[in-house]
Amino acid sequence: MDRIILGDRGGVMDAWVSKPGIDVNSAGIGQLLLGNNRGVHQVMASGRNKLAGPPTFGGPADYTITLPAALAGLNNLWVWGEFYRLDVNTNTVNFGSQYQANLWNDGAFKVTSGNLIASSFNNIIIGSGPNPVELWATWLIFRELY
Repeated sequence: MDRIILGDRGGVMDAWVSKPGIDVNSAGIGQLLLGNNRGVHQVMASGRNKLAGPPTFGGPADYTITLPAALAGLNNLWVWGEFYRLDVNTNTVNFGSQYQANLWNDGAFKVTSGNLIASSFNNIIIGSGPNPVELWATWLIFRELY
């Protein structure tokens, strides 16, 4: 299932991002986080980062991701991001709904002083045990061009 399209979707160029669990190719009205915007957007940076992992991780916590120097000093930046878990034994990704408070994937993303701050608001501690997991984030930074 695709969640992000950067480019053409049905003859319209845009940055298209669907809600968790929805395929961006068939997403309807109300199922998109980004897309069909009136302005033109430029993707400035994107990434997938391991934030924490075995033996334990928990929250709440802030994780700092260093961004390219070219982004320092820019304003009018927008950020989309999501937390997810990776099961170390099976290499299975476990997404959740980013709209449910106090879950492991609940959090916020912001750009500050040339860094992306990924703030996990969860209150869950996950240890290494028989099913060790890692906390990851995927993110996209873009700006509207006028």
